[in-house]
Amino acid sequence: MKSSLLTLLGICLILASTAATCQCRHFDEKLPPGTIDDRDFLHPLGLMTLDCLKFRGIAKHGKKLIALLQDDRGKSYRVSRGEPIGENDGRLDEITPSRLTITQLVPDGDGGWVEQRRYMLRNQ
Repeated sequence: MKSSLLTLLGICLILASTAATCQCRHFDEKLPPGTIDDRDFLHPLGLMTLDCLKFRGIAKHGKKLIALLQDDRGKSYRVSRGEPIGENDGRLDEITPSRLTITQLVPDGDGGWVEQRRYMLRNQ
């Protein structure tokens, strides 16, 4: 038990060093009336971390591929290339049958921002 906990902690530390999170977080909590917040205008998939989502499969609409996702609450989503997904201004860049490629903007440590790619593998 202790060894598996240390392994999990090590994995979380490795993921944290690549700007990933080790737990699902939702940002859809209600704000006080009159509060203006960018979250009001976000796509629903921009209101949760990538760790809340599972890549379940793909569908085709003509020649366009659509990713089928499911969140930790059981809600299903259909998302296309270029749409917002996850934290850090994430955008879905590529859809293949086995994985999704997401580009996020993360701090570069010098006060600027840098694009970083994250991958979501298909869950059965």
